[in-house]
This record gives sequence, structure tokens and C-alpha cells, in this order.
Amino acid sequence: MNGLTIEQINETKKMCQKMRINALKMAYSSGDRGAHISGSLSCIEIYAVLYKWILNYDIDNPLWEKRDRMVAGKEHARLAEFPAMAEIGFFPECELEKFESNDGLLTGHPKNLKIGLEYSSCSLGTALPFALGKALYAKQFEKEYKVFVLVD
Repeated sequence: MNGLTIEQINETKKMCQKMRINALKMAYSSGDRGAHISGSLSCIEIYAVLYKWILNYDIDNPLWEKRDRMVAGKEHARLAEFPAMAEIGFFPECELEKFESNDGLLTGHPKNLKIGLEYSSCSLGTALPFALGKALYAKQFEKEYKVFVLVD
């Protein structure tokens, strides 16, 4: 990738604004079930650029073998990742409103390959070794995907 055009940068800025609003709505609606706002808001742009311009995936086939693997090691930043995924179309935006609810699709430490969520650590600090294992496997067996990991 040689960089983004002015149009792409402006599109990404708009996406980030919407993601911030959605992140705050998610935090508010989660109530006492909890949400990590600051860690999420600090990486909105990272998730926007990754999901919009860099990651190779197929939202109609989330288990596609050649998909890039996104390992969210910054577990307390799901309020940034989920709005990015909704913007791209992995799941309907209305699911964001049900964050951390019993009838919702999205939780704080999820793994759900059917909607593109590759990894859930539950134990902080395990994302980098997990991603390394995925990358070594890809290299050893000549897989065509890349592995991305976000750690704090």
C-alpha cells in the first residue's frame, strides 16, 4: 500500500467520528456491566484503517482460509473494534446497542469466527504469543494470510 488518497483519508475521518459515537453509546448502554472507554478511544484510527484499508477478508465468508488474522490483544479496546467491524458489515450496527447484554452478539472477551472475531484472550498478555503461533503456522504451511496483532 502506497498510502491513502485525500478522499480515503476524509472517508476514514468520517468513519472514525461515527465509531467514536458508537463506542460512547456502547459504553453508556452497557451500564454497570462495564466498558473500557479510554483504551478504546485511543485506537479508533488503528481499527478504522486496518478494517477499511488493510485487512484482507470476506464478510460473506468470515471463515475464508485466506483471510488475514486480526488478533485483538488490546482486549479492553473492544469499543473500538466492534464499531469498525459494524461499519464494514461483519454484523448489523444494531448489535452495538446490545453490547454486554444477555441477548447480544458482542461481549467484552469474545471469540466468534462466524462474525470475524479471531481471538479472545481472557488472560491479558497472551495475544502476542497467539499471533506468533498463527504467523509461524502460516509460514510453515505456506498460507497466504497475514497476521496482525494490536497490543497495549
